[in-house]
Amino acid sequence: MKGKLRGGQFKCLGCKSRVFPEVGSVSIVERARGGVSASAACPDCYAVVFKLLGETECYSVRKCLDTNTSLTSIDEDRVSAPAGIGKDQRGVGGVITYKNDRMIHAWQGYAERYHPKTVTAHLTSIREFERFLAGKSIASLTQDDIIAWRKKLIANDERLGNSTIRHRASQVSGFLKWLADQPGHSKLRGLSDDCGLPKRLKQAALPEQKRFPKLDEAVAMLDAMPSKSLSERRMRALFAFALRPDALITVRFSTASAARELGVERTTVTQ
Repeated sequence: MKGKLRGGQFKCLGCKSRVFPEVGSVSIVERARGGVSASAACPDCYAVVFKLLGETECYSVRKCLDTNTSLTSIDEDRVSAPAGIGKDQRGVGGVITYKNDRMIHAWQGYAERYHPKTVTAHLTSIREFERFLAGKSIASLTQDDIIAWRKKLIANDERLGNSTIRHRASQVSGFLKWLADQPGHSKLRGLSDDCGLPKRLKQAALPEQKRFPKLDEAVAMLDAMPSKSLSERRMRALFAFALRPDALITVRFSTASAARELGVERTTVTQ
């Protein structure tokens, strides 16, 4: 798609689409040579997107950041939906009216104690969860909503890594736990426990075990080692010596004893 970007819209070079990033991922930077740019996370592929801002758009983006309002609100080209008198026009144009901005804004105030990158990561997971709810107020969540979201997360349609899935579940669970302690939201208490994942997703991948040769394999290696030159025989002898741990221990104690008799520091010998 070609043409001028709309207000609040970014072009993602990763997925080649035009997107309105989540407002919580937007950062405004004053450029050294003048002007202002904004960076954010693409809501589709999570790549970092950049955009140079004019004075008017910069003011609008800052206003969205201050009020935690979606960037789509500053799109000057957007046409309002028709009234549709006499008809049920819910969902015209596929526009979702989010009802959760106020409580998410309050959570951001609570989360200021954390590193900005941590807040951004949590906010991305919360907004993804909110998008799954299709505009439903988080205050009216039910256990069925959490179970449906968890099933979708486990199904992994986005092909996320297990680590990302675990982080998303943990971050949404933490948000719900915080929200349940806020006035008027006590009925949400306990829903955070339903964000739990199966054991196969909870466990981190075990590091690959190093393989060491067995004794018979080491002996075969010893037999195959060349022994024509002096250096080759020396290396062969050292390798054979290493196959006898009891001999190594004896040599170490003997060397340390001889070093003490000669007045040499033990650390010098054992290094």
